[in-house]
Amino acid sequence: MSTETFKTTEGYTLEDIVKSVIAVLKPEEVQEVEAFDGFIPEGSVKEYKDIENYPPIMQAKHIKEYLGVSEAFAYEVLNSANCPTIRMGKRMVVAKESFLRFLAESEGKKMF
Repeated sequence: MSTETFKTTEGYTLEDIVKSVIAVLKPEEVQEVEAFDGFIPEGSVKEYKDIENYPPIMQAKHIKEYLGVSEAFAYEVLNSANCPTIRMGKRMVVAKESFLRFLAESEGKKMF
């Protein structure tokens, strides 16, 4: 993608900005945005689940989805010293309430 920068001021619509971006894109890059019709396509924005919808015992896949991270990073979280992980053989899980407490206690701290 081009390295040109765009100066925006109030009054520009999202469609104006996208048209400006398209104007400096290489032809192969334009194909990726040509379908833009002034609106964000339905389904293109991730809808996050409310924590209440997660099971009481969370697995790495739940942590991945809730935090919006990779599965590998979810496992790093579960393997961290302060995470209240429950190990059952090779399987690692965490109680939802304990995990939320762990996150709250980790606020403002560098985890990794």
